[in-house]
Formats: sequence, structure tokens, C-alpha cells
Amino acid sequence: MVKQKKQYLWQPHYPKGTSWKSRVTPQAVGKLFDKSAKLFASKVAIDFFGTEITYKQLKKTVDSFAAALQASGVAKGDRVGIMMPNCPQFVVAYYAILKVGAVAVNYNPLYTLPELEDQVTDSETSVMITLDLRMLFSKARVLQSKTDLKTVIVANFSHYLPKWKRRIFSVMKFLSVVHCVTRFKRCVSMESMIAQNRRFKAVDIDVKKDMAVLQYTGGTTGIPKGAMLSHANVSANMQQIGLWFKGFEEGGEVMLCVLPLFHVFAMTAMMNLGVLKGCKLILHPRVKLKDIVRDMQQKKVSVFMGVPTLFGALAHCPKVTTEHFASLKACISGGAPLAEQVKKEFEELSKTRVVEGYGLTEASPVV
Repeated sequence: MVKQKKQYLWQPHYPKGTSWKSRVTPQAVGKLFDKSAKLFASKVAIDFFGTEITYKQLKKTVDSFAAALQASGVAKGDRVGIMMPNCPQFVVAYYAILKVGAVAVNYNPLYTLPELEDQVTDSETSVMITLDLRMLFSKARVLQSKTDLKTVIVANFSHYLPKWKRRIFSVMKFLSVVHCVTRFKRCVSMESMIAQNRRFKAVDIDVKKDMAVLQYTGGTTGIPKGAMLSHANVSANMQQIGLWFKGFEEGGEVMLCVLPLFHVFAMTAMMNLGVLKGCKLILHPRVKLKDIVRDMQQKKVSVFMGVPTLFGALAHCPKVTTEHFASLKACISGGAPLAEQVKKEFEELSKTRVVEGYGLTEASPVV
């Protein structure tokens, strides 16, 4: 009698070529980043308002910042906060923190001061990385005065802007930017730290025990709680999601990153997965439908992840046609339940299937 192969109810719904028994190897997230940087060295990793950064350039900057963090006293296990919208400095800070064995604590820049104060205190964040934008820097300074936050590392928002945008920004900066941040006590320039070009010293990381990210989640009730995600948790989830992306060209896909990277869905499904697959990440610091639609068409976006409200807004955006979404291969919705009507309307317009994902912060987050 031939023993029948056990098949789970969900297996028939897997993409062709994806096996339930596929091997997932937990690794230090920094090592996965290094592998991608080497494999896709000449490919564009980040597009920020037209400024392009290759994987080789990104790795050099990440390693320089990681070495500077080490030289400044940041050690394994230290909590280092990131409080900024989507920008190249966010990606650099995130991977540098994880490479030195510290713990990345993602902060929502729109949170109120009391909310931020509670999280800084609860997480024992000792260093905060933010931008020189007045709204963010002022919050960081108040947090320094009210908590045990020791150092604020300040990145220049206009640093990666193309020249023409930098000129426009310079006209407005007297209203939005804090000048000479280093004149403030316990404040350091991120760019000056990177410019030191120090040599990064590799750190031994126990992938199962060492925390990579302390991600705050409100769940359904109560105040936000910090979910402790190990390197094994984060790296395994990156690989698990990657197994579903069949038919994608590694090093050849273009991913539009509009959802905030400080949120766990975007952190894993966009940034970490994008780096793992060698995607070009087009970073948008805020949601502007006009800019999203323009980049969809002009930059030939092939992967797009959003929340239901965003898919609904795009489906009803004036003057948007199927042509704007011609290069799309996949769309994933998450963060909230996707209404059947929204799914139907966007799919009819874009001619692309929208797959709804489910997850929770404690799962790193995709289930």
C-alpha cells in the first residue's frame, strides 16, 4: 500500500513553484543586506526624487555610518531610535543599527510628544536619529530634556535631493529647517559621522536571541507595546515573503515605497523584501496621489504595496487611466481589511490583481 503524501488545505492556493517545505534559514539581517549589496552592486537601490543610489554606494554609506555609531559608543543591545519619513537616511540608519548589533526602534514622527516620551522611556532609547526638519528636530530636543535620551543624530533632509529640488528647498528652509544643529548640546550631524569613513568592525550576532527591532504596536486596545523581533524573526519573514514572488526578476523590479517605513508592514514587505530581491526602491516621504501616479508610469513601477484607502483613492483619481499602471506585476494590500468593492475597482482600472495580506507586528509581520 502506497502511503499518501500529506497535503494541507492551504497548499493548493500557493503560487506555482512555492512549496510548504521550502527552506528558510534565519540570519543576521545585516548579513542579508551585505549579500544583496554584493549581488546587485551595480543596480540602483534607491531613487529619491530622481537621485539614484546603487547598492554598492548604499553599502559603503551603511558601513561608514555603522562604524561611526561604534566609535560614538553605540554597542550591541543599545536601543537606537529612527524618527523620520521615507528617505535614504532611514534605510542607511536602519541597516547600520542592525549591523552593529543595536536594536532599531521605529518612531512615528506624527505621534504627540507624550506618546513619544512614553515609548522612549519604555524602550530605553539612548540615541535618536532624525532629520533637520523643524517639526522633527524640535520633538527630539524636548525628548532629550524629558527622558534619558542621550544623543540626537540629525540628518540633512536635502542631502539626497537633486540640485534643482535643493535650490527650491533652500528658499523654503528658513521656515522648515533648523540651522547648525550641531550648536545644540548632544546633537551630531549624520553626514559628518558618515564622512569620517571609519572602518566597520563586524559584530557576532545570535540570530535567535539578539533583538533586531523593537516595534511598537497598539494592537486593538490599550497603549502601544513593544514587540521584540529577533534577527531570526525578521530575516525569516523576509525570506518567507520572497518565496511567494515567483516570476519576478531579481535585481530587475521597481518598487514604489509610499507607506511609511517606520511601520512594520512597510519595513518588512517593502524595504527588507525589496533589498533581498535587489529591487529599486522609489521612496516617497509623503502620500501625494499626483506623484504616485506620475512615478507609476514614468518609472515603470512593477511592485506596489498599499493600504485599502490608498487603493480606493487611486481607483477614483481624476484623469488616471489603465496606461498609468501598465508596468505593474503585483499589488499587495495590508494594514486593514480590503473591501471587495475597492479591490474590484482598482483591479478593473489597473488590470492587475491585488492580493490581500494578513499579519501582525509580533509576526514580523506577514502571516
